[in-house]
Amino acid sequence: MQVQPYLFFEGRCEEALEFYKKTLSAKVDVVMHYKDAPKDAQPTAEQCGGMAPPLDKVMHAAFRVGETQILASDGMAGGKTDFKGFGLSVSVADNAAAERTFKALGDGGHVTMPMSETFFAHAFGMVTDRFGITWMVIAPKPILRDHRGLTNINETTPRVMIGCSRRDPLHGLRKGVYSPAAPFVGAFFMLKIIAIVIVVAIVAVLGFAATRPDTFRVQREIDIKAPPEKVFALIDDFHRWTVWSPWEKRDPAMKRTYGGPVSGKGANYAWDGSREVGAGRMEIVDSTSPSRIQIQLDFLKPFEAHNTAEFTLKPAGDVTHVTWAMYGPSPFISKVMGLFFSMDAMIGKDFEAGLANLKSAAQS
Repeated sequence: MQVQPYLFFEGRCEEALEFYKKTLSAKVDVVMHYKDAPKDAQPTAEQCGGMAPPLDKVMHAAFRVGETQILASDGMAGGKTDFKGFGLSVSVADNAAAERTFKALGDGGHVTMPMSETFFAHAFGMVTDRFGITWMVIAPKPILRDHRGLTNINETTPRVMIGCSRRDPLHGLRKGVYSPAAPFVGAFFMLKIIAIVIVVAIVAVLGFAATRPDTFRVQREIDIKAPPEKVFALIDDFHRWTVWSPWEKRDPAMKRTYGGPVSGKGANYAWDGSREVGAGRMEIVDSTSPSRIQIQLDFLKPFEAHNTAEFTLKPAGDVTHVTWAMYGPSPFISKVMGLFFSMDAMIGKDFEAGLANLKSAAQS
């Protein structure tokens, strides 16, 4: 079994690889973008909870720092990293190397614990780099043991530690002589503990994800000071979506194709644009004026997903209460990703912008 750190840089993976090549002399073993994967293996918007990562982002990368291989990815390319609850430790030969590494990693980041001498290290400090990863930089001191197997760090009970002698692993330690292998034994046990914690955490995450709902729903609401008939007309006709839809303004040059009746049941609209808006098709499958519109929403590019959008309009005095919702299936991969990325927050902000535009158009 092998456990390796897997870092998600949320759109900055290639920048991170270049940074670690410069600061840690990292060697990049492999870089695979989402576009490099077979078409049928590329993640769909449905699998990713309605928002798939851009194809030019890094799906998987591996780089080495010394003998350690670290894995990396852009994940969902959400733009904000969140490396909390863990850190990476880098061990160097001497004080000069520690100072050099500490300064390089801190470029664009911030110091968590200034570099200083401790009982276990000639130099030890903690720094958070520009991507939010906390590094513990250490130039360790040799561990000395007397004839009872006690160390020079106030250890009160004997414990076995592997030395460098093949015939008698404790020979050098019993004599109180420094063993070159001594610092690495402690590191081995530390890594073993870390590995167990990581495995338990992964199992816990997967187990918790399995309990999540099999469907998702994103919903936003707004009150519009206009009669339901006026608001309904802006939604029931895809030609009029250019006035208020938040996605229309992201790519004014995208190709639009209208089909079926001008409005109401059977009206359909297809789009094909930039990578940001992708391609897809919408069709009104139910239209009850002026209270409800249901739309079949099919995303085709960059990833495929099939969901339902629904608008409900309810008069309330001199205002119309409008609810915009989208719902659909939530496969297991979406459940896992949903523990780290809020689809409600990502899609909800677009719904909020669209409803605000709809309000302005209806009240004008």
